[in-house]
Amino acid sequence: LTISRKLVQLMNGSIDFKSSPETGTCFMIELPQGHPTGAGLPPDQPRTDEATIPEKKPSAFSLLYIEDTPANLELVKQILKQRPTISLLTAPRAQSGIDLAQAHQPDLILLDINLPDMDGFEVFQKLQALADTRNIPVVALSANAMERDIRRALESGFHDYITKPIQISSFLAVIDRFLDQKTNAPY
Repeated sequence: LTISRKLVQLMNGSIDFKSSPETGTCFMIELPQGHPTGAGLPPDQPRTDEATIPEKKPSAFSLLYIEDTPANLELVKQILKQRPTISLLTAPRAQSGIDLAQAHQPDLILLDINLPDMDGFEVFQKLQALADTRNIPVVALSANAMERDIRRALESGFHDYITKPIQISSFLAVIDRFLDQKTNAPY
C-alpha cells in the first residue's frame, strides 16, 4: 500500500478505501486522464513495452533505466524531473537495454535485478564484457532488500544498490553522487 500510495501521489492522483466488517475492503485509485498504453497511442508515441529514447534536448547527463514494470519506469521518470539536466533512456527488456547502452553510452545505468528475459546479474556481466559499456557505472535497483542480496550485487561489481520501494531522497543522493563524479572527473 505504501508503494501504491507513493506512485499514485507522484502521478497527481488519490487513493482511498471503503471497508465493511466481514465483507472486505475496496480500494479506489483516481488518476488524471492520460494516454492509454499500447495500441491506442498516437503513432509517434512509443508503447510502454518498448525502449524509449528522449527527444533531443540540452542535457548534461544521460541515464539508462532497464526495468520491465511500467509503474517503476514512470516513478523514476517523475523523480528525475527534479534533475532537468538528466536525459532518461528506458528499456523494458534486458537485451534492448544492452543495445541502448552500447548505442548511447549513458553516464549511469540503473538496472532492475528481476527482469523477465534475463537476470540482472547476467545483464551486468554482458555490459562488463563489452568495450563500449564496461566503464559505465551500474546501480542495481531491486525489491530484493535482504542484506545477502545487496552484498551479492556489490561483490559482483555493481557500483551501488537501491532498494524498492524507492526512498526519493536516497535515490537522488545516489544519482547525484555518480553525476558529480562524472562532472569532477579529470579529462
